[in-house]
Formats: sequence, C-alpha cells, structure tokens
Amino acid sequence: MATRIVFDLRQCEGYEECIKHCKEVFERGEGIQVHIRDYEPPEALRAAVEKAIRFCPKGALSLVETDKR
Repeated sequence: MATRIVFDLRQCEGYEECIKHCKEVFERGEGIQVHIRDYEPPEALRAAVEKAIRFCPKGALSLVETDKR
C-alpha cells in the first residue's frame, strides 16, 4: 500500500528537522516554510520519511496510507 505525506502548513515553524532526516523528500521553502518535493515518496524512502515526521517538533507532518499502488 502506498503512503502520502500530510503537511499542516499552519504548524510548520521551519525547524528543518525533516530536511535533516530525509533530504530526498523535504527541502527548504520560501520564508520559514519547508517544501515537500514528493507527497507520495517511494517505499524505499519510507523509513527516512517516518523518521523525519517523528522528529518534527511542531507535529506538522503525518503519513497516511492510500489505495494507490
């Protein structure tokens, strides 16, 4: 089953912890916001994405399962 990143823009304060843990998916955006390169990252990056989400100090990121394959 595929996964999709959910990003709460209102919560993000630009600590960039997600970037430290998964540069393939997260990057610095404009201002203090983080930019997500791929909302549906490949399974090979799942562990890194989950770690990035876990370390977000504001809880701005989550991961949901999708039916897409």
